Amino acid sequence: MLLLAAAEASGLLTALPKIIPSSTPEMPARLSGSQAGSRQQLLQTLLFMPAVDVYRSYDLRSYSGDGLALLSERGRAFGYVHSERFLSQLAQADAAETATDALGAWTTQLWQHNQQTIYYVDGHHKPVYSRLRLPRGLIGRTGKILGCRALTLLHDEQGHPLMVMTGRGDQHLTVGLPAIIKRFEKQRPSPSTQQIVVDRECMSGAFLQQWSQNYTLITILKSNQYQGLASFDELGEFMPLETNAVGEVVKEVASAKFNLPVPKQEHPLAVFVALIRDHQRRVDCVPAPVVETSNWEQVGTSWMDPDWQATPTAPTPTDSKLIPIVSTHEFSDPRDLVARYQQRWSAQENIIKDFLLPLGLDVNHGYAKQMIDNSEFRKKHDTLTKRLDRLEGWRKSAIQRCHKARRRRKRLQEILRLFADEHYLQLNLHLGDLQRQQLAPELIDAQINPQKAQIDSQIEQQYLTITHLLQQSNQDFSKAQRYAQQQSQVMRDLLDLEAQSRDMFQLDNRKDQLMSALKVALTNLIMWTRQHFFPANYAKATWKRLQAFFALPGRIVKTDTHCSVHLRRFNDLALNRDLSQLCRTVNLAGLSLPDGRLLEFHIETCI
Repeated sequence: MLLLAAAEASGLLTALPKIIPSSTPEMPARLSGSQAGSRQQLLQTLLFMPAVDVYRSYDLRSYSGDGLALLSERGRAFGYVHSERFLSQLAQADAAETATDALGAWTTQLWQHNQQTIYYVDGHHKPVYSRLRLPRGLIGRTGKILGCRALTLLHDEQGHPLMVMTGRGDQHLTVGLPAIIKRFEKQRPSPSTQQIVVDRECMSGAFLQQWSQNYTLITILKSNQYQGLASFDELGEFMPLETNAVGEVVKEVASAKFNLPVPKQEHPLAVFVALIRDHQRRVDCVPAPVVETSNWEQVGTSWMDPDWQATPTAPTPTDSKLIPIVSTHEFSDPRDLVARYQQRWSAQENIIKDFLLPLGLDVNHGYAKQMIDNSEFRKKHDTLTKRLDRLEGWRKSAIQRCHKARRRRKRLQEILRLFADEHYLQLNLHLGDLQRQQLAPELIDAQINPQKAQIDSQIEQQYLTITHLLQQSNQDFSKAQRYAQQQSQVMRDLLDLEAQSRDMFQLDNRKDQLMSALKVALTNLIMWTRQHFFPANYAKATWKRLQAFFALPGRIVKTDTHCSVHLRRFNDLALNRDLSQLCRTVNLAGLSLPDGRLLEFHIETCI
């Protein structure tokens, strides 16, 4: 009853009808012809199911409690058939899109963000077990790559989940972040968000450069992007960040700059760094120092002596671990940047673990699939096809060069033959004239030998050209042969790839997105109830701790103007004190149920 009253007070019940889109030809006739009251009760059933440990519509078959009936304002809760059919009709009417926008606008209005709010974006994969091949992703809890759905979650710095979007299992965070930010900005009455904290998955020079124009992105460098302090420029002085129980500094931080390479761009992107030096965690020095002679080599063969005693080898040089947190815009104090990034664990990671997962975020809704192009097969197939085309072009070019070199060689050989015949004939005729003049042999050789040497030199030069063309022709022939062999191998690889290919199916995420948006709305409702009605020591309470109060049994007494809820006591004195304070706060707030009755909480007295 408290959740129902809180939903009415926070305006959630008013936002629920906006989920159902306007009547269109695609909308099922049963949904468009249903009554508004019935729709509202079914929407409240889907919204509050996780609060009573019902995570799927199928679980309603064995549900026999009264809590969901009270939360949906009915005498008895809807069953499996009605709820699942209504959810399917909403999915067919594309209500997932309208639900994302309507509930995103409600959360924005609920928490009233200002310009200094820091937004946190992270991805979450939930596995989907199927015998069919689905797009795969890394499941963080198990470290396995499985077929899954990829969720992109947006939180504020207080830990309130503002929006969720569902995509394919292989969707990268650099794709999910722009989509959810643009979607969320449509619901904000104020200008664009200024600061976004995201996981290191978005550590890309091109991505940060594109988004740094309008946003301040805060993330962390990957360990393979830097090597020691020498990788950072303009390194400032280290200042204490964290101390242990005896006052020793265990973490230091300094400001610096880092040049992040950007593909296909000459100049790198300069980012600002809060460089943490953690003295409690040691890593090997990079690069490792070169040791000319090890201790073992200095020992020689003395280890064979009976009295030899072993000595420890030299320790491996280590240094404090560096944790570089980067920002696309300049900051005044590196400790503020560290605090903003470390807030990510309490504002997002813990909320996912303490609220969203217990409320069924990992539960899948809807397994309808449609065949799509296998991206992994297509990528390999395109690579092999492009290589096959390149090899075909190279082979044809090599054959053309080979034929061209052969034709030129034959032409030069014919020219050389004619040149040799003509010049040697003239030389022989000149030799005959000299011999008929009865000159001395020395005088004949003095005239004939230079002419012969000149002819031989010209023939030798042309012969070297012909030999070079022969070598070039043979090389091109060998290249064409090698390219042909590689073409055959690539064609074999293509045939093997096609034989091993499997059909890829994509999940229909409309049902799942709709239910995920409702679970995010329910989480915000629980947080809002915790903030306004629970004692101050419950400010950081998780759903597991709060659930005991929402599931507390009791009896309800209704009059024309009041609805009195008499709750059963706990078996713990501290919990009873908190329950008494909760009842007083609710009674002072003057909450009204959707039917107009004033809600009052009381604790049953022991008999």
